[in-house]
Amino acid sequence: MLVSLHASPYHQDKPAERLRLLEEHAQDTQLPIVYVNTIGGQDELVFDGGSCCVNASGELQVLAPYWQAGLMPVQLLQTSATVWEPQPGEIDPEVEPEESLYCALVTGLRDYVNKSGFEGVVLGLSGGIDSALSLAIAVDALGPNGCRR
Repeated sequence: MLVSLHASPYHQDKPAERLRLLEEHAQDTQLPIVYVNTIGGQDELVFDGGSCCVNASGELQVLAPYWQAGLMPVQLLQTSATVWEPQPGEIDPEVEPEESLYCALVTGLRDYVNKSGFEGVVLGLSGGIDSALSLAIAVDALGPNGCRR
């Protein structure tokens, strides 16, 4: 079994790309892969989580939630003295592209503000749709008391 520890930055379509690559590598090596990805913001990078496990054929067996820290168990069955096969487990539904982008913005802002030690953010609002979206992101990231206008 391969265990792959990652800090793979988010970009749109990353989940599908990641699963395709894991499928190819598992089939090439004929080994199951446990892929562990970090979550959160670090400077200009944002990480989406989405840790998972594929079997030796590249079939998805377990998929952790995107944009949430947590533990996701992977059960292994020993099929011979040297072979361990991951068993089907929880597969969290994939996040829609728009929701994923929104989560990336919220996560990036929250972690940047918190890790920088800022007390909050100051927003200048014009009343347009862009101001409304900026305010929604800030409130979701920092709560209603973390925003000043």
